[in-house]
Amino acid sequence: MSEPVSGQSLRDVLNELPRMADRDLRTVTTDSELALTHAWFVRCVDSINAALVLHDQGLGRVADPLVRSAMEHAVGMRWLRQLGHDALFALGRSHQRWAANVQSAVAASNEQEKQLGRTEWSPELDAVFDELAAQEIPEGSVDGEWKIENRFKVAKAFDLYVAWLSETATSHATQASAAPYVVVGSDRYHLLRSPRSLGDTLELRCASVAVDAFRSMGEALGSDVWRATVDRLDERLTAALIRATTAGLLDPPSSDDWSSRFEH
Repeated sequence: MSEPVSGQSLRDVLNELPRMADRDLRTVTTDSELALTHAWFVRCVDSINAALVLHDQGLGRVADPLVRSAMEHAVGMRWLRQLGHDALFALGRSHQRWAANVQSAVAASNEQEKQLGRTEWSPELDAVFDELAAQEIPEGSVDGEWKIENRFKVAKAFDLYVAWLSETATSHATQASAAPYVVVGSDRYHLLRSPRSLGDTLELRCASVAVDAFRSMGEALGSDVWRATVDRLDERLTAALIRATTAGLLDPPSSDDWSSRFEH
C-alpha cells in the first residue's frame, strides 16, 4: 500500500487530507445543513485518523469500529444532501426516540439492579429527557430516519453499504471478529495472542471512505480545490485497488475461512 503511484502514495494523500480539512474548512455559518455536514465530516476525518494510528501501532485489526463509524458519517453527509431539511427534522425525531429509549432503560435499571452499594441513575436525567420530549418537531417520516441501511439506499451508496456490513461483522462479538485469533487444527484449536494477518487493507478502506466524505464536503462548500483533491485521491485509490486485487488481498473468503471456522 505504501508504493508510490503517479508520484504520490495512497498514504501520502490520506495524510494530506486532514491538513486540507484544517486549512480550508469554514469556522462559522448560518446554514444548519452545512453546520451538520461539517460536524459529520470532521467526525469522519477524526475516525479515519484514529484508525490509521491503530494501523501504525500494529493494531489495525481492531480499527473496524472506527472505519464503520466513518462510513456512517460519510453516507450521512450524502443522505443529508439528498433530503435537506427533512433530514434535519428526521434527526430531531430520532433523537427524541433515542432519549425515550434511554429513559425506559434507566427506569428498568433502577428497578432491577438492586445490589449493595449501587446508586440509582441521576434523576436529573429525567429532566433532560423530558425537555427533549417537549421539543416541537414536525411529524413525518423519511427513509433513513431510523434504519441506517435506508440511508445508504437514499445516498445510492450500495458498494459502501456492502463494506459497512463487513465492518459491522467484525465490530461486534461474532465469528468474524474471533477468526483472526483462532487457528483450527485437526483435533484442537490453536489460540493466538496476536491476530493472524488476513491481508492489510485498512488504508484502502479508509481511502474509500475519505473519497466519499471529502467529495460531499467539497460539494457542500462549492469548492473546486476540494474537488481536484478528491479526484487525485480517487486516482490513487483506483490504482491501489488494482494492486490489491492483483495481490489477492480482496479475494472473497475461502470455504475454510471464518464462516466455517467453528463448525468442528
